[in-house]
Amino acid sequence: MYLKFCRSYVGDKKDKLGENLPPELSVELEKEKELPGNARLYRAVCAFLLVICLILLAVVVILGMKLCISFKFSVQVCSGGAVCNEGLCMEYIQNTRFQKYNGICHSFKYDFTVLLCVFVCVKHFLSFTALYLLLCAGAACEKCPRGWIAYRNYCYFLSTLRLNWDNSQSNCTKVGGSLAVIESQEVQNFLSKNGKLNYWIGLKQDQSEWKWNDNKMLEKSYWKSNPGNGDCALLYSRDPAEKNWAKISCQAASYYICQIEY
Repeated sequence: MYLKFCRSYVGDKKDKLGENLPPELSVELEKEKELPGNARLYRAVCAFLLVICLILLAVVVILGMKLCISFKFSVQVCSGGAVCNEGLCMEYIQNTRFQKYNGICHSFKYDFTVLLCVFVCVKHFLSFTALYLLLCAGAACEKCPRGWIAYRNYCYFLSTLRLNWDNSQSNCTKVGGSLAVIESQEVQNFLSKNGKLNYWIGLKQDQSEWKWNDNKMLEKSYWKSNPGNGDCALLYSRDPAEKNWAKISCQAASYYICQIEY
């Protein structure tokens, strides 16, 4: 009974004391009473945000590992991890729905040997995600890199850039392949059917002998009736497949067909 009376008495005194305080001091006292509750709320919010950040970090790491595994295409898709040629990357960009980026990228490093398969486009592309979607989305599920077409044991790339024969061959070599070698009627028909332009193929004259870029001698040919007198072979895909090769100066600029084996 005595304790209850004391608590009641002390409480009444505090209430009366609070009533007699100036308004400014009363407000300060109320704020001090609220501080412990607010501090707990802030701590709870910070802890919640920290947990969310950790979860997101874990998701990024897991997805990164999956991307690294999925997109290390090895020999089948990226030609042994060779550095992709800038020109081929530019061609791919120019033929995608991301056409607003035409011409703005000046340097690509297309390396499949490191974590997340690093893509670097100097200054202009804003994120890895954009490059991933642009260059690689879905390619891991295919036999060939995106933008290439598969036939038998090869992937073929029909360019939309015009270069001379040597530069075309160099572009193909940089992605682990070569200009197309046509040693069967089936391949000749396939490339003629899928092409819409005139393309360099891997055939060149060497001291009056026509050789493929793998040093094999030409056996079966598909020359036009009047093929010309140049030293490099150009395939006119819009002409009948039986006779659509021409002999053109190797310095002329034309489209080209690359091939890689998978």
